[in-house]
Amino acid sequence: MKKTSLLVLFVLLLLIQSKAQDNYLISGRIHDSTNAQSLAGAVIKIKGSHKTVIANTDGSFEIKATQKLPITLTVSYIGYKTQEFLITNLSSPLSISLNVENAYVNEVVVTASRVSDPSKNLHPQLFLMLLKI
Repeated sequence: MKKTSLLVLFVLLLLIQSKAQDNYLISGRIHDSTNAQSLAGAVIKIKGSHKTVIANTDGSFEIKATQKLPITLTVSYIGYKTQEFLITNLSSPLSISLNVENAYVNEVVVTASRVSDPSKNLHPQLFLMLLKI
């Protein structure tokens, strides 16, 4: 009985240790590639999972990964190209720069028409009659 308890405990410890080794904390900063401005609100997603975070006001982020290396991060931000980055080691925080996406759209034409005042179209006597009512 004692031997089986020790064996079960040993197996559980091995499982916990192997599971703990697959957890990574990926951190870094997202910035503009042309002027190094921080991109607050950039969306960072681990490809192949549902883990997603949003960059802080200074462009920094932290995301926990349970996948084994290499890990692919998908980074997106409004007005910038969505890009994928392959992470092979986690020796230092990442510095990710995004490129501006030049989206040219067709011109927008705004037109308006004026609705005429119905009181101007009425006969003056009819208008006065309506005012008395």
